[in-house]
Amino acid sequence: MLNTSDPFSFNFTQILLYSSGNPYALNITASVAEIELYENIDQLAIHGSMTVMDTDAIVSQLDIQGSEFVSINVTIPDSFSEKDATLSKNFRISKILDTSQAGDNVEAYTFQLVDEDTYINSLYHISRAYTGITSEIIKNILIDYFPGKSSEPLMVGSKPIQGKIKYIVPNINPFRALKVLTDRSTGPTGTPFYVYSTLSDRKVRFFDLKELLDIDPLYTRSYTFSATAASLPPKGKEFSDNEMAFHISRLDTRETEDMLALIDNGDVGANYEYINTSGGYVDEYHHNATKMLENVWKKSKTQKSLAPVFDPLAAAGGKYLSDHRSVNISSIAASNIFDEGDVSSLNEDNSEIYHRSKSTGKALKHFTRKNAVHIEVPGRNFFPTAPERNVSVSNKINIQVLANRDIKATDPIHLLLDTKKSGDYIILAAKHVFNNVNGKYSCVLKLGKLGNSRGNTSLNRIGYGQGQVDPALARAAGISF
Repeated sequence: MLNTSDPFSFNFTQILLYSSGNPYALNITASVAEIELYENIDQLAIHGSMTVMDTDAIVSQLDIQGSEFVSINVTIPDSFSEKDATLSKNFRISKILDTSQAGDNVEAYTFQLVDEDTYINSLYHISRAYTGITSEIIKNILIDYFPGKSSEPLMVGSKPIQGKIKYIVPNINPFRALKVLTDRSTGPTGTPFYVYSTLSDRKVRFFDLKELLDIDPLYTRSYTFSATAASLPPKGKEFSDNEMAFHISRLDTRETEDMLALIDNGDVGANYEYINTSGGYVDEYHHNATKMLENVWKKSKTQKSLAPVFDPLAAAGGKYLSDHRSVNISSIAASNIFDEGDVSSLNEDNSEIYHRSKSTGKALKHFTRKNAVHIEVPGRNFFPTAPERNVSVSNKINIQVLANRDIKATDPIHLLLDTKKSGDYIILAAKHVFNNVNGKYSCVLKLGKLGNSRGNTSLNRIGYGQGQVDPALARAAGISF
């Protein structure tokens, strides 16, 4: 029975296991202990794991070989309509990850799952030429090798600035070819593109980082992290399911702010040279993180009110960090390879300005993850509630974290928040955990951003909208309103 007041509530409605050696599907719903599903903005694969308590000799009778189908149907109380929301997704078992003997006639099996398109991807290697802008080539590869997706398998926002190219795919699988083309694509300010899949449908998404920075957050209400706030319900009533749904139960900020790694990778200050073997010249330029972020800040409507995640005044060795050329990176970039007018090769560009976008795109992806945080929240708000409505990776959410200081009721409200941890984040990855043992569906989200909040909240901004302080955090700080 679903508990509609609990944002962790879910139900395995039906889980079927198909084997080529068995003409009938086996219903294993009652035997599934846990399912984990992963989405990532840097990956085209949807993968995960399923743990089954085998008390009926399922594995031995079906003779699991690593090619079986699993049909998963999960239902949650839909907070957006009167109907329940259902996720129906097919996966392949790719291997047995682990086994554990719980008794003489009970064994726990953990299977690795991959979505059907990822399994198909492993069966093909492409050795042929495609011509067009990168987004068009990506769409054509999807049509050629994944006919089951749809007639429009690619969702595209803005187009990359690069012109028409001819790409001779060098005997690699389709997903790898799509990643190569995406890494070659940038927006007008050098912002990188992402190509990825989601649980909401079988389409592939192709979006520019600038688009993702400028979209509104998925929810007008912020997610809050405070142990005290979790124990302080609104005056005169218990927590509603909606308040519980926006509570962060765990926040992890380990392994962040690794500036040395960015320096070693050439993302802060580096010398890039592109050796044109056919033209007999070298395009050379200095990659400078300060100028790179200034350019993004000028063009983005949302970043102007934020402090960049990079300090332009940080110095060492008598220079600003971004003025150093700590790494020298050389690449071959021949021109006029194809006698087809305005058609270029994959790495060809007409000037060092266009070459510059390659280092900018690479660096911005790394800067976005520089101060990434991981949070654990109830799963309901990130469950795909309708086809083609992605509510997880690439979306933005706002989180609020109390400052690490003694807060007094008389303090200005902007001192309430940790302005480094709080703010708008892009969801870079999501792990959906359906635990049938404790009956909870939770999400672990990896969040990234390019700018930090400046603490510009004011006393009259207590509420649930963007730029307001969540009432639960205000109560936790002892501020009356």
